[in-house]
Amino acid sequence: MATSPRTPEPWRWRASLAWVLSASWLLLPLAAAQQLTLTGSGCLATTSSALRAGQSGCSRGMFSVAIDDARVVGSTVGVELGLHVGATASGTAADPSLGGSGQDPSATVVQLGLSLAANETFGPLGNVVFELDGDLRSDALAQLTLGARGVLGPVAARLSFGAHGADAPAFDAVAMASDERPSLGGASAGLRLGLTGRLARTTVLEADPEVYLSADGISGRLASRLRLLRALGENELRLLLRAGATPGFLDGYGAVGAGISFPRGRAPDLDFAAYLGLSPAGLAPGLSVSLAENLPGGVRAALAAAWEPYRLDVHPGRASASLSLPVGDGSLEVVAAAAFLDVARPASGALEARYSLLLSLP
Repeated sequence: MATSPRTPEPWRWRASLAWVLSASWLLLPLAAAQQLTLTGSGCLATTSSALRAGQSGCSRGMFSVAIDDARVVGSTVGVELGLHVGATASGTAADPSLGGSGQDPSATVVQLGLSLAANETFGPLGNVVFELDGDLRSDALAQLTLGARGVLGPVAARLSFGAHGADAPAFDAVAMASDERPSLGGASAGLRLGLTGRLARTTVLEADPEVYLSADGISGRLASRLRLLRALGENELRLLLRAGATPGFLDGYGAVGAGISFPRGRAPDLDFAAYLGLSPAGLAPGLSVSLAENLPGGVRAALAAAWEPYRLDVHPGRASASLSLPVGDGSLEVVAAAAFLDVARPASGALEARYSLLLSLP
């Protein structure tokens, strides 16, 4: 007897969504929760060729329920249960690493997110904040970051270790427009250090070295900023340095630049930067901009974009735009993200609409 092709079964994701919503209520007795956030969103990819393994988490629909800012024995806890419909499930026929198209309309992936922050006092070190963030998907993809931050004499220090089963967009599609983590095309582990020290009353030096291990070897990055506060009136002048090496240290890049930040009191700052970078392709200029504006009626618009042709660790071109506004008792946020200008990493984009309803809990 011939078998019919596999077709989407709506009852599967509806049953999974019911499970997510029901399980979330079981979390409430565990803590004195302050807020409950209900979120629904959708995501679109520009092309299926952009969906390679570990590079996109663009699912057709996502529903989640989260407990935010819950206090548990002096710690702050956040728990999120999400359901991704039409996702790219790892290990299925749709997995691009197995020759698939990158999307399976009938695939349903459940994702559990957890965040934890706790303050502890360690004698001369004073207060140290420990943080844990992680995500676990039902198709066995996971990521986990453990971090600590505090003050060591005149230096503020941050240290974090992360283990990632895939690149960041596999867990959050709009992360494709961010350079917070390098795009390594698969599983990786990373150690990140952040140091901030005040050299003078109006001079601050920041350095962020990072080391990563992937299947292709060890890679590294360095970002540093010398911040000259009130160098141009009330505005901040920044001298910038970036450098990085690909896995196995086969290739590298470096860039120097200058930027300016316009502080505006309670309004968001405006940041602009220009670079000159060197890579195996030669010398190239670079630009980055970050804008945000609070508009009447509680509306907020933001734009961030970067064009850095010398970058080897992420897409050289990245852009994101967001608009959030109050709707009823909640808020609606629309986010568009894109990553482009890289031969090795196909261009991709995502559009996400998110509605959050905050409910005060006893």
